Amino acid sequence: TALSQDKDKPKSTSMLQTVVGAVQSWFDSSSSSNSPPPSSASSSNDSDQPISKKPRKIRRLRRKLETAKMLAENTAQQIQDIQKEQDYLKPLLSEQEHQDADRVIQSVLRLVCPELAKHILRRNHHTIEQYQTLDAKTDLTKPHEWYPHARLDRRKIIFHGGPTNSGKTYQALQRLKEAKNGLYLGPLRLLAAEVYETLTTSGVYTNLFTGQEHREIPFATHSAATVEMAPLNQDFDVVVIDEIQMITDRFRGFAWTRALMGLRCKEIHVCGGLEARPLIEKIAQACGDEFELFPYKRFSQLKIAKESLATDPHALGSYANVQPGDCVVAFSRQDIFAIKREIESKTDYKCCVIYGSLPPETRTEQARRFNNPDSEYEILVASDAIGMGLNLNIRRVIFNSMFKSDGENIILLGHSNVKQIGGRAGRRNSPYPHGEVTCRDPRDMKHLRQCLSHDIAPIQKAGLLPTSAHIQAFSQALQTHQLSDDYENLGMILNQFSDMATLQGDFF
Repeated sequence: TALSQDKDKPKSTSMLQTVVGAVQSWFDSSSSSNSPPPSSASSSNDSDQPISKKPRKIRRLRRKLETAKMLAENTAQQIQDIQKEQDYLKPLLSEQEHQDADRVIQSVLRLVCPELAKHILRRNHHTIEQYQTLDAKTDLTKPHEWYPHARLDRRKIIFHGGPTNSGKTYQALQRLKEAKNGLYLGPLRLLAAEVYETLTTSGVYTNLFTGQEHREIPFATHSAATVEMAPLNQDFDVVVIDEIQMITDRFRGFAWTRALMGLRCKEIHVCGGLEARPLIEKIAQACGDEFELFPYKRFSQLKIAKESLATDPHALGSYANVQPGDCVVAFSRQDIFAIKREIESKTDYKCCVIYGSLPPETRTEQARRFNNPDSEYEILVASDAIGMGLNLNIRRVIFNSMFKSDGENIILLGHSNVKQIGGRAGRRNSPYPHGEVTCRDPRDMKHLRQCLSHDIAPIQKAGLLPTSAHIQAFSQALQTHQLSDDYENLGMILNQFSDMATLQGDFF
């Protein structure tokens, strides 16, 4: 009845209020009609009976009604808020009006924007010219054009790709020996010194150039050097660039990019993991060079140990379980010598040590002692330098930790580093042809298994560093346009160059 009486009201809130009011009136009338009369006879007759439950039921229903009334009021308020929001969001213009306004705006823009651009150009001509000049000086989008002499001939880039202990570097060095003149570039001076000795032993007159050592041999036709020492002003028949996957290294990757693009030679043999192949092929295409791939497979299987060296990560004396041919890998010189002392104090074995800053003569003697089966030095404690291609007769690689410092932070070893280092276990034509890898800490075994059981993701970008000519031209432009008060502050110039530098594609 209440609904029929209020059916002409358009609002939902009025309907809810009407329903609530009707139900409230019905309960009020029911309560008054069902209340018991104050009769003594009735009281005496019902004295032994329980009090009627009907008034209680009405009170419960009344409470439920009050709750429903509150909910109805809240709902009504929400409906009003929604209706207000709908009115607010209602478009001011119809679709046709909007289209007409858009056509007018577009026509105005076509007339105004060109004139506005001309006005800005006239008012700020000098500033725009300065910006364009500096932008041209910091354009790093075409690094292959930085080396015009290397672009005079179409070079042949041969990629020797594969895992560790697969013979890829050996094959590249064989071609280097056959060349009339050649160059080897490696990531470590230890590795450059090893190749220098290999070539010299084979009767090839070879120079050695590293950041700490220069050996110029009379009548030398070949050179072995660290990659940062690559001479871009000389001509070679054959060049070997080792560990090419380091082209993506945050701090040193630029050196591989510079050598790959700028060396003047007929053949460049690059050696490294297959994850670098797509990027190297792109660089070869950008330089207009020929690209050829030689894939390799590992000579022997690399096995992951079932258990770590220590059963408890906090247990002491875990290195008492080392065996002949083991190589313990640590990432600081302090840890290397601490592990050496522990092994020699708890076992009868003697240890050799190898790390990056070790003098070449000492490093060579330590490697010779460890590789000699008749020597009493049967354990090697080394840094990650062994992962860069040093030839050592290792039976088992033991990671002291899966964490190392990158110069700024403590980081977890990546897949590439774990595979490079762990892959040094097991060497063809050695007493240990089959290698094994494990960790000291049992908590590191999960990460070790993940790294060795998955392929490394392809490298996406190569490091890039502007040449000295870039910095000089930028500095002169700053001075010409009087944009700096300190033209001799190299740090300030480099910071400004970095802020304005433009990079594209496969470089960082």
